[in-house]
Amino acid sequence: MIVWVCLSLHLLFCLLVLLAWRRHWLHTCLPPLLAAVVLIPPLGALLLVQEEYAERRRQMGKRRIDLDKLKIEDVRFKPIPRDLSEKQQQTVPLEEAIAINDAKTRRRLILDVLNHNPGEYVNLLQVARLADDTELSHYATTTMMEIQSRYEKEIRDLEAEQQAQPDNPSLNRRLRRELQRYIASGLLSGHVRQIYRQKLDRVLTLLWQADPESRRECYDWLDNQLELGWLEPAAAEITAASRRWPADARFYILRVKLAYLAGRGEEIQAALQEIQDKHIYLTTEEKQWYHFWRQQGGSI
Repeated sequence: MIVWVCLSLHLLFCLLVLLAWRRHWLHTCLPPLLAAVVLIPPLGALLLVQEEYAERRRQMGKRRIDLDKLKIEDVRFKPIPRDLSEKQQQTVPLEEAIAINDAKTRRRLILDVLNHNPGEYVNLLQVARLADDTELSHYATTTMMEIQSRYEKEIRDLEAEQQAQPDNPSLNRRLRRELQRYIASGLLSGHVRQIYRQKLDRVLTLLWQADPESRRECYDWLDNQLELGWLEPAAAEITAASRRWPADARFYILRVKLAYLAGRGEEIQAALQEIQDKHIYLTTEEKQWYHFWRQQGGSI
């Protein structure tokens, strides 16, 4: 009697499992487990429950989509008519908005810049600062002053910490990052930019001394030396670095930059030819650089 009850319950369980699978209530792929569920009643059921639990955890946060519902002809997925009324907000490039003769649009967009990430729009803020619109010019000038003030405060704070811990590589890397960001921001020019590049040179020298085998530290130091116009020490180190890392395209880039600054067109051509002859690997960006200089023909 007990055996028949157990078999009946097992048969009912199997039918319920098949029904749940047909109606997509189960997340588990049933066929691989079907034999175990039918032939090994207690163990098969436990395996199915365990697999279903694990599968539900894996699919947590996901939602099944019936592909039949994504038919283009379904009215629910037809394009929604756009509101072309005058009240609709229009999206235009910021450069064009500043250039057009519409004070209201210019002011709205410059305020959007102020409220989001003004540091990414320094070049446009410089254009806006020279605009005839007094209010727009004031906004742009104030924003640039605030950005510059934040950079300088962060650098001053890091320099104060660095004086106490000059050999702390983590601190020196943070200072390098802030100096590089400030120099690249476009807020500095002339003598002031040179002063900050000299600050950067001191930090880069410390980092390279701490890790003489680092290509990154060598590359950054050399590039900054060239930007400072200190060509002789850079030339010696570029030659040494090219011997240590002969297949690194970055040092060919520095070699071409040095030749350009020194006014030696034939050396540019020689470096470009060497890249081709030695099959130096170039990234997509480096290939664009290479083709640019090839088109120039080594002219200064």
